[in-house]
Amino acid sequence: MCLAHGDRITLLTSVYFHCSQDTTITTAAGNLMNLAFAMICFALLQLRLSPGWRLLLVFAAAFNAFWACGYIILSAVTDNGDWAFVLHDLALNRPWLWRCLMALLGVALYYVAIRLVVPRLPHGTPILLPCLAAGLLACVAALFYAGPVLPALRDSALEGFGAGVGLLLIARARYRRGDQLQPETSLPTSRGWVVAAIAVVVVFVATLGHGVIG
Repeated sequence: MCLAHGDRITLLTSVYFHCSQDTTITTAAGNLMNLAFAMICFALLQLRLSPGWRLLLVFAAAFNAFWACGYIILSAVTDNGDWAFVLHDLALNRPWLWRCLMALLGVALYYVAIRLVVPRLPHGTPILLPCLAAGLLACVAALFYAGPVLPALRDSALEGFGAGVGLLLIARARYRRGDQLQPETSLPTSRGWVVAAIAVVVVFVATLGHGVIG
């Protein structure tokens, strides 16, 4: 959206995005893309796929959907962040009312996201490990940021671990129903998946971790 608006990307990292000119649409675009990507993943799950690809798409959909919806709630409550900036740019009357409506929208979308993830996440699937891995990888990438590391590390921890809260809520609900007694799903393992994961992590840290400056 920044480029489509005729502007220039000045900074792109695993945590930050800066455009040469901030507009309402470019501010909202990042979070909206999280939602769009989650919907694409949910759509692809309708296809006949191997267990490995299904797990990848389920977790990709979950992390993107939960972060997008949670961020809407966070912006409404704290009056900070991208969606708070969007409300400020629109200069709407009674901003407190719009913040309340935004918070309700975020909660409703979060509920819908949970309802979409639950039936696609096999019972017995380890959930804590992916949540920890996502949060730790986000923090590791931030350590390589070329700018101030501590603020980047704080924001990356919020994003990386915060995106997994919805999955932890699902795990807690299943545990309280006694699903912890079911055996864990047998996860597919292969050298190809391991090599691909390592390659993605290395590229991610080396590029977006350090940051691409325009």
